[in-house]
Amino acid sequence: MYENIKRYFLFSLFLTSIIFGQKTDTLKLNLTSRSLPYKIQTKIPKEFENFSLVLSGGGARGIAELGVIKALREAGVPFTRIYGTSIGAIIGGMLAAGYSIERIEKILVNTDWYSFYSLEEKNRNQLFLEQKRILDNAFLTLRIDGFQPVIPKAINSGLLISNFFTKLKFGAPLNCVDNFNNFIFDFNAVATNLYTGEAELLKRGDLAQVFRATSSVTFLMPPVKIGSKTYVDGGIVANIPVRAAKKDSADFVIAVNVTSPLRKQNELKYPWEIADQLVSLPMKEINTRNLRDADFVFAPKISKKSDDFTGLDTLVAAGYSVRNKIPKLKKRIEKFLISKNPSLARSVENVRLTNTNDEITDEFARSLNLNERNTLARFYLELYLLKRKFDLKDAYLVFNYEKGETYAELRYRKYPLIRNVVLRNSLLNKAEVDSLNNVFYGFSASPENILEIINRVTEKIREHGNLSAQFDKYFYDEKTGSLVIFFIEPKLNRIKIVGMKQTKPYVVKRELMFRKNDLLTSRALDVSLNNLRISDLFDFVQINSSVDFADTSLSLAVKVSEKPSRLVRFGLKIDNQYLTRIFVDVRNENILGTGNQIGFTFFGGLRSQEVTLEHIAPRIFSSFFTYKLQFKYSHLLIPKYQSEKDNFLQVEEQFQYDQSEASVLFGAGRQITRLGNLFAVWKYARAKIWNYPEAEEDKVLNSVRVSFTIDSRSDVYFANKGIFFTAYYEKAFKALGSDIDFSKTYFNYLVFIKLTKSLVLFPQISLGYADKKLPLSQRFSLGGQFNFFGMHMFQERGGQVFKTSLAVRYRFPLDIIFPTYIGLRYDLGRIWETRESIKFNDLAHGLGVSLAFKTPIGPAVFSVGRAFYFKNIIPEEIVVFGDYQFYFSLGYFLSFY
Repeated sequence: MYENIKRYFLFSLFLTSIIFGQKTDTLKLNLTSRSLPYKIQTKIPKEFENFSLVLSGGGARGIAELGVIKALREAGVPFTRIYGTSIGAIIGGMLAAGYSIERIEKILVNTDWYSFYSLEEKNRNQLFLEQKRILDNAFLTLRIDGFQPVIPKAINSGLLISNFFTKLKFGAPLNCVDNFNNFIFDFNAVATNLYTGEAELLKRGDLAQVFRATSSVTFLMPPVKIGSKTYVDGGIVANIPVRAAKKDSADFVIAVNVTSPLRKQNELKYPWEIADQLVSLPMKEINTRNLRDADFVFAPKISKKSDDFTGLDTLVAAGYSVRNKIPKLKKRIEKFLISKNPSLARSVENVRLTNTNDEITDEFARSLNLNERNTLARFYLELYLLKRKFDLKDAYLVFNYEKGETYAELRYRKYPLIRNVVLRNSLLNKAEVDSLNNVFYGFSASPENILEIINRVTEKIREHGNLSAQFDKYFYDEKTGSLVIFFIEPKLNRIKIVGMKQTKPYVVKRELMFRKNDLLTSRALDVSLNNLRISDLFDFVQINSSVDFADTSLSLAVKVSEKPSRLVRFGLKIDNQYLTRIFVDVRNENILGTGNQIGFTFFGGLRSQEVTLEHIAPRIFSSFFTYKLQFKYSHLLIPKYQSEKDNFLQVEEQFQYDQSEASVLFGAGRQITRLGNLFAVWKYARAKIWNYPEAEEDKVLNSVRVSFTIDSRSDVYFANKGIFFTAYYEKAFKALGSDIDFSKTYFNYLVFIKLTKSLVLFPQISLGYADKKLPLSQRFSLGGQFNFFGMHMFQERGGQVFKTSLAVRYRFPLDIIFPTYIGLRYDLGRIWETRESIKFNDLAHGLGVSLAFKTPIGPAVFSVGRAFYFKNIIPEEIVVFGDYQFYFSLGYFLSFY
């Protein structure tokens, strides 16, 4: 009995030592569900549920934020929300909408950002010929609302960048989402309420419009109205919107600061630089307060200024360099975890992992120095980062404390592997599908990977121009490892146009390239947006789409806001022959909402005048047919020159005579897209010449002209590409009431060839001839700064003209206040009284050089030229020169119409 009790006591002691000599703890992630796009569910630790990334504004410097995001993604640093201002909002919104970092970088680096903030918003090639004719002569336009001039709210209308943002929205994988909480990350853009001065979070709506609102830089872009509120650049009051994020219940904020430093003393030379500094001073204090509230701040070292959009690819690398600060960020996250759960403050050291020789376990061991003292919070963080890196379903640690030693066993569960990606209705070719399989083969079928695959497939479809395709569903077969993804391609079945108060719906519809039962394509969207912008009828264009998955259909809503259609344009032309002439054009460009125009134009000064009243239909209804009705009076004081007997280039002005013409014309034809037109014109005119001894005229001319014109020049004077071609045949008939019969033919061809970035070559040839009956008022002329060097304007007039020239223009790398060019031109040609054979020995040669400045009111051109010809005097040929001619001109009215 005693022995049995003794044995029981000893066994109890032994059992007690086993039970109480070893302790076991389990460290598990406190996982909670989170919804991802495409009805995908994942799980994240509850502590990281409101981790937020704050992206600052900073103009061009903001591209560095892409590099920071890349570093964070590689390290697996969690964030579920993005708050952004200006460029930070654009990058954050694109990322949230499904764009890959690589795609965002490619788009932003290759975008011409300068064009968005330029005074010159219109590309000439996108204008109809009549629009080019009018705009080429004006440097200032004022719109009239009632009887009040509309003062522009900014130097740029903002339509060009709005179109860019609309294309970004439609090009995103998630392009039909209007609630930004349904993006991959909860997205919040920060804009400033113009009337309250407060920073507001824009969490839903049209993503393109939100991008415009948050980046509406003062003076450069007009404010943006969303609903009943008006917004401007969020950077004014929250360029680093940390406080806005904290107020929105963000638990932990990682801020990226790429804001520009204040200008130095030597950078405050000009008024606009001082104005920028005055705006930046209060912003600096606001930024400091916001940064103080951030839990961690990345501030990449950037030497670029915010308005320098060159070499943007280097900025991504600058942002990525912050990856060496990731360990410090982990320390901050560790402290945050302890503040959320004090039990994680307990530390352990000299931990031995019991399961090694395993890739995942070895990686976990490398992420921690197990010999040092680590808090459970650090283990918790690294456990989650391990789960993210290896796409684990779950991961936890089991700690065993035995005889003063700490042992840990890493346990985890894996998702099955993806061995094949099968795409249904994806519009990708076999090579692209194979490439996709090569990239994702062997990846785990985690929710995050499935989301990534769907996004990359959709992104590739968008790159092909298909904006209609939408993800439908997916199916993963665990037995075969096949991930099958289904897409639908909804066809367009409805276009709704809203916002017009005056404009007829067909005027908007005719500019749209969308067709019923077609797919929505990037080309159709791009052309439609450009057409609406170039029409110059609207100051706001918004396009939204919605998909009905039940009947596989797509609806578009096009919302426009009309500009005041009445306007006044001003121009100026000064030259050394006709002195100062002004250009005034008063016009209504949307008569009765039809897009047709009525205009009154005056161009002239003391020595020449031109008055025009016209009605133009750029497009008849929805067709490309066009017509115009024009009443015109012109008067010109023309010098008459007398040449020396032995040198026709040596001339002396004899007198000046008056030439005038009062006419009415009606023309109809067809626009050749936006390059030119084919036109038939009937003209009834009374042409007069007086103060011309023995050659006065007063004739009624009734003629028909057929013309063909192409104009694709990039600029009316400083063009570096494109052509100008015009040809016409005109015939006057006595049978129609003309005092005289005559026929007249003319063509002119000019092409611009860009040799280098700064060097442009432009040859030109023109030829015209008429019969002997051609009256003096209708004759061709030769001479002048832009026609023939070494001759006066109208130095020669006749019934036949031939001229060819070869010119080269170089832009200086440094501007002399304005963009500066130097040009050299060689001319060859002659005027004849009547039609005859063209012989080289009869031709005059002209050579001249020009210095030109591209000023806001038009080109300022200083030229000097001299003409010469070869004279046969037996037994040799000599060169005969004319006088040097000096020319000056300022302003436009240089076109060939």
